[in-house]
Amino acid sequence: MYAEGLGIERNMAEAIRLYKAVEKVEFLAQIALGRIYSRGNGVAVDRAEALRYYSRASEWGDRVVDREEMREARDFVLRHSK
Repeated sequence: MYAEGLGIERNMAEAIRLYKAVEKVEFLAQIALGRIYSRGNGVAVDRAEALRYYSRASEWGDRVVDREEMREARDFVLRHSK
């Protein structure tokens, strides 16, 4: 809600704080953080941070393999992990 400003004022700092609070156990938080850092949404673009979160998301493997977000994570990792 904070990241998109859904029903409340948009607050990327709070969105990032909340995503980081659950990112170790939540696939979609890892994807959201990867997007934030790869696109510079409320922060400077940081490809290394984006790669870190997308890499963690891609480790979910078969549990979420059919999700568009998994393809996004794997594509980012392939393009930026050299």
